[in-house]
Amino acid sequence: MERAWRGTGAGSALLRALIAPATQLGYHKMVRSAFPWNALGMALYEKHGFRTVGISKEMGLLDGQWRDTIIMEKIL
Repeated sequence: MERAWRGTGAGSALLRALIAPATQLGYHKMVRSAFPWNALGMALYEKHGFRTVGISKEMGLLDGQWRDTIIMEKIL
């Protein structure tokens, strides 16, 4: 997300706009994967009921290095 939008509630609004219809459509779970150094992103998802369930080792190549990602889920 663009840095200027940080702290404005835009991320929470977007997440609510995804969680509500997913719940109404009968989805059971939402899953996300992110880089572990994205503390602000992780905090946002935790605020909305996501929990960390694991780490995927060397999931993606970034800047010439294999990077791990953190997997988070929310049971709807």
